[in-house]
Amino acid sequence: MKLQEEDDCFLLIDRDYFESSSRTSPQPRCYMYIGMLENLMEWVIGHRHKVTEIKYRSVSDDADILKISKKAEK
Repeated sequence: MKLQEEDDCFLLIDRDYFESSSRTSPQPRCYMYIGMLENLMEWVIGHRHKVTEIKYRSVSDDADILKISKKAEK
């Protein structure tokens, strides 16, 4: 797993997430991962931040990539 900082977000790059292993799907599948990250950040930071899956292994991308907004949701 790798965390990369961009101007307006963080990119969480995960090449080994178990939910994507050996599965195919025409759409993102990491809903549990997204929910865990959103709730964990809200618990630790005190604000909710939007997490969006922008690439996913289940459609043959090299990694699951989650975009974590730096801007807190209202």
